[in-house]
Amino acid sequence: MNNATLGLIWAFSFVILEAAQAVFFGGVFQDYDSFLIGGAVFGFTAAGALIWAKVRTPEQLKIACANGASLFGLNLSTPLSGSHISSRFK
Repeated sequence: MNNATLGLIWAFSFVILEAAQAVFFGGVFQDYDSFLIGGAVFGFTAAGALIWAKVRTPEQLKIACANGASLFGLNLSTPLSGSHISSRFK
């Protein structure tokens, strides 16, 4: 099978899967609160990242916990500076 045919197969597969995903999740998400879905996705992602960091690089979490004030300051200043920057481009 040549590369052009293989590329078309991958492209059509992507389009079909993307359409099915949009139709299925479009129907599912109309029945639920968007903040609930967003919170669940964020929560599961954050928990997964913390578990991954604990398993793969536990020393990084120890450093972060030892510097709690700096970590809090970074977590507070990052969204504030990001919202300030993004407001200039509206």
